[in-house]
Amino acid sequence: FTVAKGETLGRRKWLARTARGDLLLRILDDPHPAVIENALLNPSVTELLAVRVASRRPVPPEVLDVVGDSRFANRAQVRRALVLNPNCPPKLAVRFLSSMTADDLNEVMRAPGLAAEVTNAAALLLGR
Repeated sequence: FTVAKGETLGRRKWLARTARGDLLLRILDDPHPAVIENALLNPSVTELLAVRVASRRPVPPEVLDVVGDSRFANRAQVRRALVLNPNCPPKLAVRFLSSMTADDLNEVMRAPGLAAEVTNAAALLLGR
């Protein structure tokens, strides 16, 4: 997916920093991590939009790494969306588990498709 057929990576990265409205929504669906990194620096991007990117399926794991290193990574809903995404790199997901509530950890243990490393770490944190 690109903003428009034939748009270069450089143009998509540039647009990501300033886009608003529908164009911003289309840019947030871009599969390239550098485009998403620039989009997350855009002042128009809200926590809700960051959750949308973190919840996307399918999504390249590198895009989720970018979200996990962004200004939104300290937001509970963004962390939860990342951890519950089966495409999330286990190292990133496990990093956020310690800040999750017991209810969220229980949900992680029940979520289909997550790496065993993630569900086992959630079980350890719950004392199971």
